[in-house]
Amino acid sequence: SIYGSMSLVCLTTLNVWFDRVTKDLTDQQAVDLKNKYARSESINTNDSTLHMFAWDINAHFKKYIKPHGFKGQIVAPNRQSAVKIKRFLEDLDDITSEVVITLSDTRKNTEQHTAQGNTDILYDFTQNTIDKYGDEGTYTTQVVDAFKNTDSPDVVIVVDKLLTGFDVPQNAVIYLCKRLSGHTLLQAIARVNRLYEGNQYGRVHDYMGVLRDLNT
Repeated sequence: SIYGSMSLVCLTTLNVWFDRVTKDLTDQQAVDLKNKYARSESINTNDSTLHMFAWDINAHFKKYIKPHGFKGQIVAPNRQSAVKIKRFLEDLDDITSEVVITLSDTRKNTEQHTAQGNTDILYDFTQNTIDKYGDEGTYTTQVVDAFKNTDSPDVVIVVDKLLTGFDVPQNAVIYLCKRLSGHTLLQAIARVNRLYEGNQYGRVHDYMGVLRDLNT
């Protein structure tokens, strides 16, 4: 199989997270909380869940992937979530990461943005990235080049970019924190099917349960 051996995590991590945050709640409070986040989109982008993704990815990567010099990808639910996952990984301080996303519209009025007390992390990320790299093309090129040819970053966090045509043989694991299907799912999985010295198979960690649809 071109997919090699896949590690399947699925929704177990979300269940662990839910058990932790509800341990001091009554049964009714736990039910109410579960109902609040019943929609998968809400669960998927909730800060606590994103932190759980980061915690689990960090633990797995530093133990099983980084010691061998391999790289990895994280597929985030959306651009804001991608930036949040990066910040959570930085707090854990075990692996290095970069976000590769389409940047926000920077034509906003900065003074109005500040006056309104807007602390949107996606806006801040865009501003900081443009200040550092100058434009989106340069930013994407330099981050990808560093991922391919240097020790850092260990992982790239993406949403839609780098899921097709992104060929990095040392990219040994992909963490799916977003629902994918059809051609996009196949293309994402194919990012980790390249042979590399010391690595004979790709690893796919599926937090969303999408691999159950792989046969279809």
